[in-house]
Amino acid sequence: MQIIDSGTLAFAAHHALKDQVKYPLTYQLPLMILKIFNESNDCLVVFWDGEDLWKRELWRDYRNRPEI
Repeated sequence: MQIIDSGTLAFAAHHALKDQVKYPLTYQLPLMILKIFNESNDCLVVFWDGEDLWKRELWRDYRNRPEI
């Protein structure tokens, strides 16, 4: 079984593709995840809600990432 952490994928994609493509990661990331999901025989995709991250509670100035 593969477990895909979409947050890690989004973080990596943001830094790898920043300033290289015209459209935002909002459109790219679901396509990346769908490709991995379709190519896997047994796969779970884990999504998270940015508002509930522990970083927000411990670090009040934690910056939102609207591009992700």
